[in-house]
Amino acid sequence: MGGQQPGAVLDHLDEVIGAAALLPAGQRVQVLDVAVSRLQAEQASALRTLEAEGGLAGSGCTTAGSWARLHLRRDHGAHRIVRRGRLLPQLPGFAAAFAAGQVTDEHVDTLLRWTKPCGMETLQNHEDVLLTLALQSSPHELGQALDALADLAHPDRDEESARPIRRLATSTERRVTPMSCPHRAS
Repeated sequence: MGGQQPGAVLDHLDEVIGAAALLPAGQRVQVLDVAVSRLQAEQASALRTLEAEGGLAGSGCTTAGSWARLHLRRDHGAHRIVRRGRLLPQLPGFAAAFAAGQVTDEHVDTLLRWTKPCGMETLQNHEDVLLTLALQSSPHELGQALDALADLAHPDRDEESARPIRRLATSTERRVTPMSCPHRAS
């Protein structure tokens, strides 16, 4: 795509939107949600690449966040995009699921909020369980599991709120099956 103009690329997006319009309303919403997640994952990756390849030079911006604020006209969302782009390479399962539209930006942002309380090594060691949960549940439920994981990783944090992470993942598996949400199935 190196030589394509932005307008030509966006024409392809119009094709996707047009094709989605032919679906029944519920499926249309689901397909568009997956497409949005896929685009957000690609945006985070592209911004990370822009920063890593020195693309900020000459832009007048010293950080990827300031570049996103200026060129994407974002406020707080600019930093979330940057943080997603920096987090995802460290959690390849979540990166792949986000790129496939199987988890949403809210799931990734929930991980971001819990990176410090849990610690990156803990998140990496439990990524499989967390991803299984994220594929089947809401960002709120993922946050509850991350809260429990933070308690397990750092018992002195708050002993009263410690809850076993596997119990939450197991209860969610019984409630949501791949057949009930086929677009989110792995």
